[in-house]
Amino acid sequence: MPLIYVKPVVKPNLIVEANTSISHSKHQQGFSLIEVMISLVLISIGLMSMTSLQSRSVNISTVAYTETQSTLLIQEIVELLRANKVAAASGAYNISLSSLSDLPAAGSSIAEVDRYNWFNNLDSTLTGAKASINCDADSRCALELQYEFSGALQTQSLAVIL
Repeated sequence: MPLIYVKPVVKPNLIVEANTSISHSKHQQGFSLIEVMISLVLISIGLMSMTSLQSRSVNISTVAYTETQSTLLIQEIVELLRANKVAAASGAYNISLSSLSDLPAAGSSIAEVDRYNWFNNLDSTLTGAKASINCDADSRCALELQYEFSGALQTQSLAVIL
């Protein structure tokens, strides 16, 4: 067997001179604490603005939805009145400002059933809803719808000729 000679590796001693100073300012990497704090403040302000905008957007959407529902409900009763003009002109649909709880149970006439079902839809869609329907012999009807939204009473009125 041949002999293998392994040469020892000698590491030179590190020599540090006392007069040598290493300057870190030229080779600095990363961010200072002040830079990080300022960026966090700016990001926080931006996020708070977006949160405020989102909350306002939800509020406006809710208002738009409620107004759309009330408009659709008024349109629904107008179509019911037009479908039964004779009964509307005779005053069968007329009722003063009332809510569903003020109505008598639906009777056998089409006008009573229509009015009761419409008030039921009104009650399930809008909070604290009340409505009045007043039609005269000339087929002119005045409708008024009141409901609560955000603690305030909202009113929609419509005059229509059937």
